[in-house]
Amino acid sequence: MTIRLLRREDIAAAVLLDGFENWRSPLDSSSLDRPVTRPSHLTGNGRHAAVMLVLVADRTKCAADDPKLLLIRRSQHLRYHAGQIALPGGRQEPGETLLQTAVRETEEEIGISLQQHDILGSLRSIYIPPSDFTLTPFVAWLDDEPEVSIQADEVDELITVRLRSLLDPDAQTTSRVVRDNGQAIEAPCYQHENHVVWGATALVISELIARLSARGD
Repeated sequence: MTIRLLRREDIAAAVLLDGFENWRSPLDSSSLDRPVTRPSHLTGNGRHAAVMLVLVADRTKCAADDPKLLLIRRSQHLRYHAGQIALPGGRQEPGETLLQTAVRETEEEIGISLQQHDILGSLRSIYIPPSDFTLTPFVAWLDDEPEVSIQADEVDELITVRLRSLLDPDAQTTSRVVRDNGQAIEAPCYQHENHVVWGATALVISELIARLSARGD
C-alpha cells in the first residue's frame, strides 16, 4: 500500500493503532537470538531504557508531507553499541517514568527540550539481550526546526533521514555487522547513504512504518 500522507495527525493515528501485540518485524533476525521479553531464568529485574523517535516537520512546499527523523551515531567510546546508529535515549533513572527518561535523554544527547504536547505516544517495548535492557520507544513531533546541541561524550554525529525514504522497500537490505561481543553476523537493516541502521533501532523504525502501512492514507 502506498503511504501518501505523513502529517502529524497521520503519525499520531498510526502510533495509537491496536493489533501489534504479536507483530514481528521483518528486520528482526534469528541470528540475533532475541526473545520477545526478558527470559525468566535471568536473575534480578533487568534494566530499562527509553528512546525517542523525533520527527521534524518540513515546512517547504515540496516536502510538507515528508518529516525528518533524527538519529544519532553513538560514540566509539561507549561500553554498549559503540559507533552504532541509534535513537536518542538511555537508561531509566530511579524515580523516573520511561517517558521522562526518553525526554531527559533527548535533551542531554542532542539538546532538544520536548514538551508534553510534542509526544504522540509509545511503541512496543523490545528486549536487548547483549545489554540486558528492555527498551521502550516514544514518538515525538516537532512543527519547527529545533536547535540542536550534541553531547560529544555520547554522540559522534547527528543524522537526519527523510521518513519517506525509509518507506521504500529498497531501503531494507542486509549487511555484515559486528555485535558488542565481536561476533560478525549478516543482519537485516536500513541503508541510508553510508549508514547502516540495524538491531533494536531498525526494529523500532520498522514498527512505525508497519503501523503507517496498516493505517494507509
